[in-house]
Amino acid sequence: MPRPPRLAPLVVLAAVLALTAPSVGRAGQPTPGHQDEAQLKQVQTQIHSQRDKLEDARIKILNLRQEIDRIASQMKKSQATLRGLQDALQRQEAGIRGKEKEIAALGEQKEAVAAHVKNRLAAFYQTGEVGILNALFASGNLGELLNLQEYVQKLFQYDRQSLGEFRRQLDRLAAAQAELVKGKERSQALIGQVKEGEAALAKSQEERDNLLTKAKAEEKLYQQALQSLEADAKRLAKTIAQARRAEALAAKRRAAAKKDKAGHLPPGEPGTGFVGQKGRLPPPAVGKILRRFGPYQDNFGNQLHNEGLDLAVPAKTEVKAIHAGRVIFAGLMPGYGQMVIVDHGDQYYSLASGLTALKKKKGDQVRAGEEIGLSGGDEGGGHPGLHLEIRHGSTALDPLLWFDSRRLKP
Repeated sequence: MPRPPRLAPLVVLAAVLALTAPSVGRAGQPTPGHQDEAQLKQVQTQIHSQRDKLEDARIKILNLRQEIDRIASQMKKSQATLRGLQDALQRQEAGIRGKEKEIAALGEQKEAVAAHVKNRLAAFYQTGEVGILNALFASGNLGELLNLQEYVQKLFQYDRQSLGEFRRQLDRLAAAQAELVKGKERSQALIGQVKEGEAALAKSQEERDNLLTKAKAEEKLYQQALQSLEADAKRLAKTIAQARRAEALAAKRRAAAKKDKAGHLPPGEPGTGFVGQKGRLPPPAVGKILRRFGPYQDNFGNQLHNEGLDLAVPAKTEVKAIHAGRVIFAGLMPGYGQMVIVDHGDQYYSLASGLTALKKKKGDQVRAGEEIGLSGGDEGGGHPGLHLEIRHGSTALDPLLWFDSRRLKP
């Protein structure tokens, strides 16, 4: 019974892409500078972190400087207020001293007037009746006597008025002095409040200055760490580039040293990568070519296209990996049967189908020439038992351009 036609290339490609995972340069081995690349990624992550920290530190410094400027402005206003209060206090103290001098001078005048009045009264009363009679008989007439009496009364009235005015002035001075004392107390209280506010502002400014000093130190440390990490990143990038160049050169030298006289590499030897092995790859099994890559007509007259190469090989022939890589599919695929797909890196894949036994499973790393399965053999009727494909991404390539033609039977 004829084998059903294989799936269209796009269907196969969709299956491959659905099952494809990241590739490696050589099976089981890291690519050149792999450890350095991992370290570089780690350093780059640290660089991003340090940049974030540096930016946070700079924002903190900016905020602290603005806060310090605001406190300095408040301190300036507070100091102006304090100077005004101190000037007012000095004026009040000067006023109090002036009132005290006025009160003292007025008191002296009062005492002098009081002493004068006292002496006058003493002298008047010491004369007694004789003095009054003398004044009577000394008068030329009654009019003079009355005038003398009126004059004496006015003297006493003047003295009383002078003493009363002194008392009132003393009372006014005492009241003014008391008001100045109260004003002084209020000014001193306000000065105390302003000084307390200044002390609080000074303490806040000191705290902000300390925080600013700390933030500047952090900024410097983050800047130094960032510069160090960036330098490390440059060195790692340079090391990776050098490692890649050295690996490529070493691979070329190994390939050149292993070439035979005809310019071919020995079977199964690794070369300079999958692309570098074009025309040198060993076929997965040695057999007769039954159908080449390209268009063909099946037994029913249908025009089809062979996406690979079909070989007639004995049953249970070992099928080997044509190059190092990683197995991304191993199992039954409709239209292909038992199949193994190997990812060789750089989006190059090899496919072997028509197997009766699988020796590898998905995720396994394989070396060049390592067994991946057993063939089912030629089914007869012109239908091959082993189907091989090489693809780059979704594009099917002619395997004969990649295999060492000496190992295939025409």
